[in-house]
Amino acid sequence: MKRMVMILTIVALILSFSNVSMAQITEKGVKVGLNMANITGDEADELFPDDPENKTGFAIGGYVLYPLNETITMRIEALYSQKGAKASGEMDHGYYYYYGGGSVDYKAEATVTYLEIPVLFQYDIESSGSMKPFVFAGPFLALKMSDKYKMTIDGDTESGDIDDLKGSDYGIVIGAGAKINEKIFIDLRYSMGMTTIVDIDDVDVKTKVIAIMAGYALN
Repeated sequence: MKRMVMILTIVALILSFSNVSMAQITEKGVKVGLNMANITGDEADELFPDDPENKTGFAIGGYVLYPLNETITMRIEALYSQKGAKASGEMDHGYYYYYGGGSVDYKAEATVTYLEIPVLFQYDIESSGSMKPFVFAGPFLALKMSDKYKMTIDGDTESGDIDDLKGSDYGIVIGAGAKINEKIFIDLRYSMGMTTIVDIDDVDVKTKVIAIMAGYALN
């Protein structure tokens, strides 16, 4: 039910601006950034032999700005965004029955790529300096584009698709940034998934991402 409410809220926000004329778009541009992704939730620690670690990925896409008043702007983004997690260490042979005695070294990583649509409300902070700071928050909807796992055990590597992943994710984005000049801005954000991404009953695994991004205005 919460998932449906969030999805409908994002769709409604987008549709509410579908009839806005191009003249009301004050800025459009491109963005690129670095993701530090991981997973959280009650069962997140059970997906790998060791605790999951941050996995580096990237995000790239575009944005448009719709001013709501003098200080608040709606920013709608469309991002190709890599999320996931990784782990490494020593694994007891019993974890995978086909290995002999003792322990083996392993590395594991999971990469899930999404088309992510954040709908952000940006508050511009008054400043007398050349840099113009701002804060922002809002919901995001993410549609899965691809998924892949890679597992290396004692030097042997296998990879493939990840089973039992849902086709979408949604959550909340919060962050802050600064406009460096008329064309360039940077922001730091934290994205929190609000629903499990695993399509198995009673298994709670959510996404979380810290990202640093740079944007360039095209107009």
